[in-house]
This record gives sequence, structure tokens and C-alpha cells, in this order.
Amino acid sequence: MSDQSQFPKPDAPSTDISQKYDAELANPPPVEEVTGVNASDLKAGADERAKDRPLLQKILAVFQKEKSTYRELIINSEPLEKRVALLIDGRLEKFEIERESDDRMVGGIYKGRIKNLDPGLKAAFVDIGYSKNAFLHYWDMPRRSHGQRHPVNVSPGLRDRDPGH
Repeated sequence: MSDQSQFPKPDAPSTDISQKYDAELANPPPVEEVTGVNASDLKAGADERAKDRPLLQKILAVFQKEKSTYRELIINSEPLEKRVALLIDGRLEKFEIERESDDRMVGGIYKGRIKNLDPGLKAAFVDIGYSKNAFLHYWDMPRRSHGQRHPVNVSPGLRDRDPGH
């Protein structure tokens, strides 16, 4: 009996933690009212950041007759994921998250050879060096120019449906 008294009871810490979680669930934090940001404030902030661009970028923008919109690409890279945001005049236009665990090939540019054409799907299956051929829709194929090579993007969807492999 004396040996059992020197060990703590296993249920004591877990019940304290579960009671704490139950209390947090019963009393959630108050919801704060969020006010929107004025579009003119966003534009003013983007214009201010545009003034901070290097001189060479400003000169190139004049010669290239750049549109009046100011584009910013914000990249946050961490060991497990990468986040990319596209801001146009300070307004979020596109946001992408890419995780290390994702096996992503859609949107990449690959060099390959067309192996099969499928008129029913209006597509081609292209060997890009993976175990399965990539799916490429006819609309995504460039017009053929004699002796020229063209990069194309891999389309999402039917990449696993490969009748020629």
C-alpha cells in the first residue's frame, strides 16, 4: 500500500486540462467588430510604396508605358509552406499557399513530348518524365511553328487519366 501512495493519480492532471478546455468552450472570447478599409486609403498606401521603388524601376516603367496600377508581390517563405500574395493598388487580388507536403505539378512549366492525342477529350498526353503522362488540353497548346519549341502549363484535372501509359 505504501508503494502506491508515492505515485500521483493519473486522472488528476487530465481532468484539470479538460475542465479548462470546457470552460474556454463555454465562454468564448468576445467577437470584435471589424471595420473595413477604405479603397482610397489602400490606393494611397500603394502609391506611397510605389514612390519608394528603386530609380531604375521607375525609369523602366515610364519607357514601357506601364499601366497606372501598381502591382506588388509579397512572398512569405517558411520551412513548411510558402505564401504568395498579389496586391494591385494595395488590394489583395490573388493569394496562394504551397505546402511542402503537397505534390503539386499544376501550373508548372515542363519540357516534354506529346505521346498520345485524344480527339474525344480534345487533349494530348505529354511525357514530362513522371510515371504518368501529363494532361494538356488543346486550348492550352500553342500554335505550331516549324522548328520552334514552346513552353506550356500543365492543366489540372485529368492528369491521372492516361490511356497511353
